[in-house]
Amino acid sequence: MRIRRSEDRGSFKLDWLNAKYTFSFGEYYDANNMGFRDLRVINHDTISASGGFGKHPHQNMEIITFILRGELEHKDSLGNTEVIKPGMIQIMSAGKGILHSEFNPSPFNETELFQIWVTPNELGGKPSYSSFEFSNNIKTNTLNLIASNNSEDGVGLIKQNTEIYYVEMKDFEMSFEENSSYWVQMIEGSATIDNEEISNQDGVSIEFDNIKLSSKNAKALIFKF
Repeated sequence: MRIRRSEDRGSFKLDWLNAKYTFSFGEYYDANNMGFRDLRVINHDTISASGGFGKHPHQNMEIITFILRGELEHKDSLGNTEVIKPGMIQIMSAGKGILHSEFNPSPFNETELFQIWVTPNELGGKPSYSSFEFSNNIKTNTLNLIASNNSEDGVGLIKQNTEIYYVEMKDFEMSFEENSSYWVQMIEGSATIDNEEISNQDGVSIEFDNIKLSSKNAKALIFKF
């Protein structure tokens, strides 16, 4: 088990953007934090009112957006336009190439999100875009599956054998499977994992270890590899 403390993440600022980088990204380089398994990027972005990323290209990456608060307007070269909100997950499979832009459509309020990159299981594939609304199906103290590579799961579809879960914890305890690897990304609140305290925005990598996670009150994303 290895903990990536939120205060140790890389940072980047513009007049409209405050970004925290769990792994190396852009001009931020940390040889000890290049990713975990198929997980390449977790960027914690806060975007000012009317701010955003202009049109830019991507290739060969599964790009997942998880909104924490506010809204984000997506436009891409496939003709997709959508405003995503909390309780939704957006997945863009860049494949052989796609252009897109992402803006905060509000003239008043900030947008806060995780942008997550997962390496795909195929290169040069057909680009695609989708979104999945999960907010109406959330059960407390349950690993709620929100993305997988199995279309029969009825959740967001990614081109990699990675599962993404959202969990809202209230007096919660779970054990991780010893034959799998996990990344726990805290959203808010605090928890205990293998007798270590973790809290808001901390991340934890777990490899083939049957350790326990418990929390009185927290929210998190859990990636299973």
